[in-house]
Amino acid sequence: MLSWGISVMEKIKIKKNVFTYNVDENNKLVKPVDVFKSWIQGYQEKRSRAEEEEGLRFPQYGALNAIRAHWTISNETATIVMPTGTGKTETMFATILSERLKTTLIVVPSNLLRKQIYENVQHFGIFPRIGMVDPSILMPNTTILASIPSNIDELKELVENSNVIVSTMSLLAKFEGSYKEHLSTICDTLIIDEAHHIAASTWSNFKEYFREKKILQFTATPYRDDGKRIAGKLIYNYPLALAQDQGYFKNIEYYPVEEFDELKGDIAIAKRAVEILKKDMDKGNKHIILARAGNRDRAKFLFDNIYSKYYSEFNPVLVISGQPKSVNTSSMKKLREYKCQIVVCVDMFGEGVDIPSLKIAAVHDKYKTLPITLQFIGRFARSKENLGDAKLITNIANDDLKNQMAELFQQDSDWNKLLSVVSTEKIAEEINIHTLLESLDNKDISDIDIYQLQMKISTRMFNYSKSEWLNENWTKVLDPDNAMCYYSKSEKLMVLVEKVESTVAWSTQKAITELDWNLFVIYYDTVNNIIHVNETDQGKGNRLIEAMFPESNRIQGDVIFRILDGVNRLMIGTLGLRNELPGKVSYRMFAGTDVAEGVSNAIRGTSTKSNLFGNGFNGNGKISIGCSYRGKVWSRWIESINYWKNWCNHMSKKVRDNNINPVDILEGSLRGIMVSSFPKGILYKAELANDAELENSPRKGFIVEKSDKIVPLSDCELNINNEKSDNEKLILTLEIQGRKIEFQYSLTEDYFKITKISKTEIFYVSGKTKITAQEYFMNEPPRVWIMGEGKIYSLESNIQVELYGPTSGKFGGKQIFPIDWEQLNVNIKKESQGRHKDSTSIQYSMINHVLQKDDYQIIFDDDGSGEVADIVAIKETNEMIEFDFFHCKYSSKEIPGARTKDLYEVCGQTEKSLRWANDYVSLVERLMYRENRYLAKTGTDSRIEKGSLNDLNTIKNKLKAGKKARINMNIVQPGVQSKIISDEMNIILLACESFLRDTYGSNVVLYCS
Repeated sequence: MLSWGISVMEKIKIKKNVFTYNVDENNKLVKPVDVFKSWIQGYQEKRSRAEEEEGLRFPQYGALNAIRAHWTISNETATIVMPTGTGKTETMFATILSERLKTTLIVVPSNLLRKQIYENVQHFGIFPRIGMVDPSILMPNTTILASIPSNIDELKELVENSNVIVSTMSLLAKFEGSYKEHLSTICDTLIIDEAHHIAASTWSNFKEYFREKKILQFTATPYRDDGKRIAGKLIYNYPLALAQDQGYFKNIEYYPVEEFDELKGDIAIAKRAVEILKKDMDKGNKHIILARAGNRDRAKFLFDNIYSKYYSEFNPVLVISGQPKSVNTSSMKKLREYKCQIVVCVDMFGEGVDIPSLKIAAVHDKYKTLPITLQFIGRFARSKENLGDAKLITNIANDDLKNQMAELFQQDSDWNKLLSVVSTEKIAEEINIHTLLESLDNKDISDIDIYQLQMKISTRMFNYSKSEWLNENWTKVLDPDNAMCYYSKSEKLMVLVEKVESTVAWSTQKAITELDWNLFVIYYDTVNNIIHVNETDQGKGNRLIEAMFPESNRIQGDVIFRILDGVNRLMIGTLGLRNELPGKVSYRMFAGTDVAEGVSNAIRGTSTKSNLFGNGFNGNGKISIGCSYRGKVWSRWIESINYWKNWCNHMSKKVRDNNINPVDILEGSLRGIMVSSFPKGILYKAELANDAELENSPRKGFIVEKSDKIVPLSDCELNINNEKSDNEKLILTLEIQGRKIEFQYSLTEDYFKITKISKTEIFYVSGKTKITAQEYFMNEPPRVWIMGEGKIYSLESNIQVELYGPTSGKFGGKQIFPIDWEQLNVNIKKESQGRHKDSTSIQYSMINHVLQKDDYQIIFDDDGSGEVADIVAIKETNEMIEFDFFHCKYSSKEIPGARTKDLYEVCGQTEKSLRWANDYVSLVERLMYRENRYLAKTGTDSRIEKGSLNDLNTIKNKLKAGKKARINMNIVQPGVQSKIISDEMNIILLACESFLRDTYGSNVVLYCS
């Protein structure tokens, strides 16, 4: 047997894999069991209780003892939470030594970390230096797996005599099943570092091979922002706040800049970072700037155009994948030797990189998730002698961040407090989830994840005037052994999940049962004194309310229908009535065209409303809403708990408003009737079904002739050919890539019919489905609008809805802008300026003579197929971003007059374009897409008449950051003479104004002669 004091190490290298092992005086390999026997007397545990003492620090000592305690009672997978910089690696080594683990597999997420762990474990890190291991002990036989062994025998040669094996999951995932099985056979322990990666299927599948072994998971962030779980019992959590208090972290100084122009923002970040670097260097601190980019192209741009261009005196280096390894190696060497003070990179400085001088983080592109952000910043904040505090510089103007991430990157954020608070809150949430999972049968409950809870939006409401909530009384209704409570006192919110077992209908055997789950979400709106409950079992929901809110009573009756207030153009889809007159039929349900009869009965008072569901607009877009006499309110949405809570507050406010009369709401609702002929009037506009024109998916749209290129629905336009249409038939024109394909829309006695009359072949494609355009229109009927005398008719299939349009009032005053087009040398019959900028066109004159007088930052020529509007002009005020849409239309005659046909088409286009108010970010992205496509097609021409693509991007960033926006509509028709607008024209303009105001709260202005 080898004397420990004269240990000799040998190596076997096979491909990239290396096995380093002890040999005795006879040059024979020392077996793993004999190696760890040398640790019995050679390991002396020390604890550092003061700064001058050497040994395990508080978090390391606590974690080690938690592991020991856990293993005395369980082999369940255990998770240890230790913030970055508190010594996870030494904790692993102490576990191996003190618990005398014969063979341990350590899995890490990166090649760099694999190399560092492998090199450190061969001498147990700092333990020999601080006297925790005797110099005479045998160091572990160690293998690094860096490539796939050629066969199982080769793998055995490398690992069978190892005490420690180190590898990455990306490599192990590629191993054959027999390789994984062999590793699990020889290893008694699996340690996973940076365990927040564990939710990936490759990690969980590999870990399954070790289900009978001891498994430890180390992480600084025991949660993932993608909603996937990190399985395992959380046995130790060392708070980040404690790590800061005890000096494991330096302070973090936060320097936000606010610049919505991305290029200017990058320059501002770099400028501030270099200013800080110079001050630190003047203090004698050898600090380095790390400029973080989101991808390689961004990193190259920042390096070439900012750091190497303006700050070459600091010898900046670029470290990214894809460039020669020798370049990166040389750059890393310069960083470690402090021969450069700036490094631009992407993710080269994640887990495993240890360059203490990295103290200034110039974050040009933020990480979107909290776990990675905490780790990234943690590496800058680690304490090191002779180095100052960490600094963070970033642009807070162009973020698209959620929840805690958004809170971190505010103007006045105190990172020293917020990092610990946010981390503590997230870990506390995780502990609550673990508690929930462990409180029930683990096998049955493992798939329930409170983070992923998506609720059907509905509520039943109860009056309650007291302040107390007897929240513990839920246990009087639900069995605590089969249910779990998730309660927030501050939010007045409770989530209850109940496991329900019941016998099956197809067998009397008691052992055969089926498992189901009940969900109860309860919220107390203390402002309006209303309790809201969303439940899957109404009976238990009632009993829960009775137990926790004594003396509460249900809100029901006509007051419930107040929630319909503010819904413009309400279209009732279903209506249930209870008959109050004597007879056999006590309840009737009305749907479709029969709703009109139901509404009449309800208004006359012969029936009482039981339940109702409909759709409409609220001034900000479309909504759906349903309510019942018994007190239930619902919508066809599935949303988060937070959304539901805010929605409940809105419902409470309406129910409490005594100024709302439900009868008035019902009288003003829209009613559909079945028709067999078109109403008389002006053919006003046509639309694709269900806002299909907003659909911009590359997999949905039309294909013309034999082309395989899909034209998105947003690049298509549906119009009415007024010259060919009459009251018997409508001719619809689908405009697509310069082609006009005609369809005939006709009504029959009991249905409708749409047929293609153009010879051009055209198909509709959605994913793998391909049908004719005619079949598409029969499945998804377009909607047409007809202007009658004081009425507006909307037709979809053979269902006609009558909107009572404005019959009185005057469109005028500040809404009409007369222009002397002759003075501007405009041909009023020429609408578009075209590529060559025809100065006699209406569009050219609007852009260059009218709009240039205003303070627009951007003027965009969007004329053409798939346009948003002929001209889109954008201006920014302190309050919001305003989009002015200008819809230009040529005059039907050379002289202005009072011709109705000069208005109805352009008014229809104006109304259709309002659909972009659904999503302002998508609107700007649409303009940017059309500009880039136009540049690619023409080479040099641009649609942007004022401003730039970068200005559009800046506007987009401000919208994403939450700045409010609105659309103002402008009709440009020189064929209209302002002094002789007819009554019929006035009604058309008033109807257009009413539609814009009711649906999205927009307004309209007429530019005429």
